[in-house]
Amino acid sequence: MKSNRTQPAQIRYLQSTLSIAGLGTIAFSAWSLVKTAMFFLLHNEETQRALLQLEADFPMPPFFATLIAITLIDLGIRTYVGLSARSEGNGKRRGSFYLVVAGFVAATNALSIFLVVSNNAVTASVIDSIVTVAIEATSLGTLILMIRSAIQLRRLNEATE
Repeated sequence: MKSNRTQPAQIRYLQSTLSIAGLGTIAFSAWSLVKTAMFFLLHNEETQRALLQLEADFPMPPFFATLIAITLIDLGIRTYVGLSARSEGNGKRRGSFYLVVAGFVAATNALSIFLVVSNNAVTASVIDSIVTVAIEATSLGTLILMIRSAIQLRRLNEATE
């Protein structure tokens, strides 16, 4: 890592970056909750069936319960990753498990971007696709920044010990 900063300044910079990226990850976790709420509030059942390409006799209540459960699990996972990053950014040593989970979440973000771009016919509108891709790409960038900062911080801390 080449930098004009002194080692203590570089450590403080990486800790701050890690803390901010963790906060960003927590904020992006709210996006899935907002997106799901908008799906329920802004679309009637016929539109929801059309958007999801479901048959008329498909049981919607179990589907909606599953959608809500997945959204809450996503919220919990992203919040865990964000809080762990903030904790490490504040100087508390964390294990590497949250970084593995962050890598998994980053991979799912990349997959989501790919699916939205490749399935334009399924989405409700072009604006919806653009907003989804922009938010998912920003979330992916935040996760990559978090993982990179955590790894660099750990290397610097090991070099000073």
